[in-house]
Amino acid sequence: MEKPFLTLEEVAEYLNVDYQLVYKLVRTGQLPAVKIGRIFRIRPTELEAYLAENTLSPIKSLKKKCSVCEKEYNSNLMLKYVCAFKGCSEPVCVDCRERKKKKFCQEHSDKK
Repeated sequence: MEKPFLTLEEVAEYLNVDYQLVYKLVRTGQLPAVKIGRIFRIRPTELEAYLAENTLSPIKSLKKKCSVCEKEYNSNLMLKYVCAFKGCSEPVCVDCRERKKKKFCQEHSDKK
């Protein structure tokens, strides 16, 4: 039979985190718990729901391409410009914009 309640220590051990983090999640209401006397207890179903709700979706590739040179960048800082063609939001890297003086993506470079 599954335990009807878990202690904060058991939850911390299960999640491999510090007890104080679990206590903070309970005190702030992020992790639902029952207070029996002076002791908090957590239902396993509540823990599962909390974990499901706070699970991040897999991160897709962070690399983005410059629409001029097609070089891939991991940082948005290098892709801080966009194509100057009205309504186009294709990224243009700092190198193409500042050094090569390119304002338009490949698709709009001939339409200026």
